[in-house]
Amino acid sequence: MKFTKRRNTSNSTSIHLKTAGVPLLLSLAEEKASEGKWEESLLFYNETLRQQRERYGYMHPKVARTLNDVGVVMTNLGPEYRVTALSAFRDALLMQRRLLPKGDRETAITAKNMTMLMELMTQNNGHNHNIDNNRKRRSRNMFRRSKNDVV
Repeated sequence: MKFTKRRNTSNSTSIHLKTAGVPLLLSLAEEKASEGKWEESLLFYNETLRQQRERYGYMHPKVARTLNDVGVVMTNLGPEYRVTALSAFRDALLMQRRLLPKGDRETAITAKNMTMLMELMTQNNGHNHNIDNNRKRRSRNMFRRSKNDVV
């Protein structure tokens, strides 16, 4: 199911985050991420996460999936966000290993994202900005966001 955004007369998107539902927020977060608008994407993912935790609690597969996506977005925001991204991946992975069956695809995606980020942090440590910028351009293909279920 694809959700469309309502536009106001000034031709800009009018969204109240606190009243928008999870499916709309996820759709907007994924759209912004695919456009490389990482800050905006993070805003939508954070509100999605808040609403999911309110609805499902802190230990739920949907919360873990969103945490993985938050980690991907934060990785793309730059070296200063990598530790926080690593924490998001770790929290998602711990949750997935506890809640999902062994060998689950979502768990594998999160584990791979976490491993790639740790390797990136170990190799680069933020000192070589040319290498970092090249990796940032390729990161859309490297790091994987999960495909979210509606609600």
